[in-house]
Amino acid sequence: MHEGIPRPTGIAFVSGGSALQGLAGLLAGRGQHATHVISVFDSGGSAGRLRDVCDGIAIGDIRKRLTALGDRSSEHRRPLVDLFASRLPADRPTPAVRRSVEAAAQGEGALLSGLRNGASGEIAEAFARLLEALPSGFDWCDGSVGNLILSGRYRQEGSWAAVMRWAHDRLGTCGEVVPVSTAGAHLGAKLANGRHVVGQFEITNESRPIEEPIEDLYLLAEGEESTVEPNPEALAALREARAIVYAWGSFYTSVLPSLLVGGVRDALRGAPVPKVLLLNPVRDAETRRSSPADLVREVRRYAGGSNGDAVTHVVALRLPNGNGFYAPEDRAELDSLGVEVLEIDSPGIPGAAELATVADRIDAIL
Repeated sequence: MHEGIPRPTGIAFVSGGSALQGLAGLLAGRGQHATHVISVFDSGGSAGRLRDVCDGIAIGDIRKRLTALGDRSSEHRRPLVDLFASRLPADRPTPAVRRSVEAAAQGEGALLSGLRNGASGEIAEAFARLLEALPSGFDWCDGSVGNLILSGRYRQEGSWAAVMRWAHDRLGTCGEVVPVSTAGAHLGAKLANGRHVVGQFEITNESRPIEEPIEDLYLLAEGEESTVEPNPEALAALREARAIVYAWGSFYTSVLPSLLVGGVRDALRGAPVPKVLLLNPVRDAETRRSSPADLVREVRRYAGGSNGDAVTHVVALRLPNGNGFYAPEDRAELDSLGVEVLEIDSPGIPGAAELATVADRIDAIL
C-alpha cells in the first residue's frame, strides 16, 4: 500500500460516515490521492460524547477516513494507524478504563506499545491535554482512541488545520481529509408532519426511526438556525477538483449536511466538472420513501436551486432480486433529469470487485 509516489486523482468526495471506507481504502491502496470533504455535525457515539463536554466539531468521521487512508504497509506507521482505529474496553468499569488513559498520559501502558519515531510522546501529550479538559465523570468506556487523540491534539495545537497536518503526516495518508467546517454546529431536520428533530443521531436513530420523510435540513449554532462558516481548505478542494463525488453514506445526515455550510453551494456551482452521486445499495430510514431521482433532485436543491449541473452522473448498484435501492425501472426517470446512469451489478453491499469497478467508472469520467 502507498508504494511509490501518490498519483493525484483530482476527485473530491463529499461524505462522512463509514460507507465510503472501502472505496477510500482501495484508492489509497492503488496510490491514488483523493480529497475527502467530511461533515462534522454528528451527535452520537464516542464523538458525540466528546461534543457533549467539549465545544467543537464531531471528529468520528474524520478519524474513520484517516484510518482508511493510513499507511499500514509501513512498520513505523502501522501501529499508530491501528491505534487510531481501536477502541477502549467496553466491558470494564469506567475508573479502570480511565486509569489506562492516565497511564498513557504518563508514557506508560499498553495503549502506547509498538509506537515508533517519537509518536508515543506525542500521543502521551494528547492524552494528558484531554484529561485536563474532560470532567472526572466522563464515560471513557468504548471510546474511540483516534477520536480521543485528535481531541487532545486540538487542545495542544489550538487549530484543526494544524491537527490535520499532524495526522496526515503521522499516519502517512494517501489522500487528504478536510473538515467542511471547523465551527461547532448541529444538524436539524423538519419532517413532513411539521415536527423538528435536532441532532444527527436523533435523525438517523434506527431504534427510533423518524415517522415522516425529511422536508428540510438546516444547521444550528448555539441553538439557533445559522449560517456556518466554511473551512477555506474545503472550498478550495471543491473548486480545484476534476470531479466531485457525493459518496455513499446516510443521505440526509452524512452527504447533504456539507452542502448547508456557507460557500459550499457557490463552490459547487463554480466547478464545471462531472458531479457524481453514488446511490446507496439499500434503503435506510432516511430514504425509505424516496426514489433515486428524488435524491438527485434533493442534491440539486441543496447545491443551489435548479442547478442541473449539481449532479451529472449517477452510479447505481443493481442488486439481485430487486433487493437494492436502485431498480432498472428507475433509469427512465433519471434519464429524464439529464443525468448519465452508470449501472454496476453487485451481489449486495459492494465487495472488492465491485469497488474496483466503481473506481474504474469514476476514472473513466475524469
